[in-house]
Amino acid sequence: MILITGSGGRVGRSLEAALQRRFPDRVVAATREELDLRDAARLEMEMERLDPRPSVTINCAALTEPHAAESAPEEYQEVNRVGVASLSRACRELGSRLIHLSTVDVFSGFSSAPYREEEAPEATTQYGKIRRLGELAAAEENPDHLILRMSMLCGDFEAGDPLMSMQRALRTGESLPWYDRRVTPLWVEDFISALQTILRTDWKGVLHLGNGGSCLVSEIVDEMARLLESSKVPELIGGMGPASFWEGSGRNAALDTSRFIRLSGRRPRDWRQALGVMHGLKEKL
Repeated sequence: MILITGSGGRVGRSLEAALQRRFPDRVVAATREELDLRDAARLEMEMERLDPRPSVTINCAALTEPHAAESAPEEYQEVNRVGVASLSRACRELGSRLIHLSTVDVFSGFSSAPYREEEAPEATTQYGKIRRLGELAAAEENPDHLILRMSMLCGDFEAGDPLMSMQRALRTGESLPWYDRRVTPLWVEDFISALQTILRTDWKGVLHLGNGGSCLVSEIVDEMARLLESSKVPELIGGMGPASFWEGSGRNAALDTSRFIRLSGRRPRDWRQALGVMHGLKEKL
């Protein structure tokens, strides 16, 4: 049995749909209203009521607006640290493995190379620091844990997908309020494929996920413009963009994914290939 927390969000919805197809009748997906990480007593009680009890819990629940964490750190701590600790502890009591989704922003963003799992996180923002505390809470409360870090999740064509913002800018010629960070894109389809591999393993610790190759956000925009034969290439002007493009998180948001390749024997497709072969790209955009 697989429990997904935070199923009302982008990642949770995609995971629920994919895993329900792969593991019919073995997936329970809970929204924040149904399973609130901020209520530790109810959280444990609701998880105990599941029959059968989950053998794996995938935590997609998080507050993810970096600039908001600067002004409301207590609220972000309540969900992204204290809530994760409560969930991890409940998983340990139930004998459930915890797969906790995290972010490249636990790093400073000032390195010149993609970040490896063994590098010490050194976030300089409230958001990154709190997400790192969440990682530590997951690890401390449950030895049977795996922390998955990602850089830029895209390709689901839902609200919040960076590709949707890019296509609008390509159509209108408007600027994008993002900084031109170096990222490791991860297509939702490839994320789900990697997760299905992970569910068949007992890997623990930290694992970085992404498609092949890192790139600047502007390179993705340029490639989309080429594929869509658009003469309008939007400018990245900086501002209060989403996590992967926020100036406060440094210029480097790239992850080294060689550990996943080594453990799985699989090499994820290159990000350009993923963008180029996306089914019905022109029609969807």
